[in-house]
Amino acid sequence: MTEFKRIDKDTLETMLNEIFEEQDEEHFGKVPEAEKEEIAIGLYIDNQLAGGIVGRKQYQSLHISLLAIKKAFRGKSLGTQLLKEMERIAVEKNIINVTLTTRSYQAAGFYKKCGYTEYGSLKDMPIAGVTKIHFYKRMK
Repeated sequence: MTEFKRIDKDTLETMLNEIFEEQDEEHFGKVPEAEKEEIAIGLYIDNQLAGGIVGRKQYQSLHISLLAIKKAFRGKSLGTQLLKEMERIAVEKNIINVTLTTRSYQAAGFYKKCGYTEYGSLKDMPIAGVTKIHFYKRMK
């Protein structure tokens, strides 16, 4: 008998990640845990957290999930500096590709200016009238 049940997210994620790790091991061999890493960089101005960037390294790729600067600190190239710092770390860690997404009302022009290439978009995502735009930058 097949049935669907709500389940604790952490329990399910643990089981699903085990499946993906098995698949990776079959394809790549045993991958050291060091190949996966969360990277978070805060940007401080006069001891005040003004913004930051968060990425997840997995194997030879890095996905930037968050990058923002508080409104009071914008227009000073701080976002560019944060992105360059994350890219510096990516090169240091032998990353091949950096990926990220943004929404049509956010920073698409900024990422293009920083050398990122758009490789796809989804209209009406996550809500009608908004487009989610996917970018990458080859580091090697």
